[in-house]
Amino acid sequence: MLTYEDYLKVQGDEEKTIDYILKAIGEHKRSKEYIYALSAQDYYDGDNTTIMQYEKLIYTTRADDGTEITQGENYPAFPIVPLYSNKKHTSALKGKRNTVDALDLATSNMINNVDEGNLIYWVLNNCGGMDDLDDVKFIERIKTLHVAHADGDAGATAEPHTIEAPFEGTKVSIDTIKDQLFDDFQAFDAKSMAAGDMSATAIGAGYSRLDMKCDNIERQVTRFVDGILELAGIEDNPAYQRAKIINKMEETQTIIMQADYFDEEYVRQKLLAVNGDIDMFEEISKRMDAENMTRMQELEKRLKELESVGVDNDRRWASAHGQGAGET
Repeated sequence: MLTYEDYLKVQGDEEKTIDYILKAIGEHKRSKEYIYALSAQDYYDGDNTTIMQYEKLIYTTRADDGTEITQGENYPAFPIVPLYSNKKHTSALKGKRNTVDALDLATSNMINNVDEGNLIYWVLNNCGGMDDLDDVKFIERIKTLHVAHADGDAGATAEPHTIEAPFEGTKVSIDTIKDQLFDDFQAFDAKSMAAGDMSATAIGAGYSRLDMKCDNIERQVTRFVDGILELAGIEDNPAYQRAKIINKMEETQTIIMQADYFDEEYVRQKLLAVNGDIDMFEEISKRMDAENMTRMQELEKRLKELESVGVDNDRRWASAHGQGAGET
């Protein structure tokens, strides 16, 4: 790899300087960074060579020797949709890195304070004539033998004391910074929600920040999915199901109150979603349809039995009054 020192060595010699520059240019063009930059520019221009190699093939079936390709062509477009975090197309950390660093610093300081403050110190009474080495031996003897010898009432004694690290102020700072991070990154704070009002309105308000962020992501993902569906020749629209904390009783009551304004399938889907069983929709629908069919068959059978009983009663009444079956 050429360096700046190599360039200094060839200064003053025009031929060697030109040769150095050409080698440096060639080395740069062979680097991974340059190749990646060219590929990124192709993506940006919508003219990526790798994507253009994908070919759309149309097959037909022949009775004698199986399938054959009857037509081949490149796809008209390939959906490349960048997933931006904001309208300015900047990193989600821009303007928020200081808050993240502040949380790291506050957490680190709290741990350090607790670690440094987790101390037990001893107060030695009537030991004024002892030096540091004697103090250490005295404490180690107590820890090992759990015995201290004292002469008379004024003998040597050792009293253990502990130091509790102050952390309340740091804890308040951490909680404040965390609240700010939830706002900055439009996140859902489940801990604060669990400690507060759990009504459907309050839960919806708690999800408002996250919903706005997800709406922005869904719009971009939808563009990509629509492009894939267009390539595959499928006419459909993507749908999204978000997992949320809900007040099941309130949600169920709301759906039942609105049931008269929607069809049965919609109401069934909403109720299953509330209970977290939306994946069982097809199975439950089949069972309910079968039950409805059985119920209809039983009802038709019962109607026929009632009609038969009615005809018999009419005949008996006509016979008792001397009228024919067709007379009135």
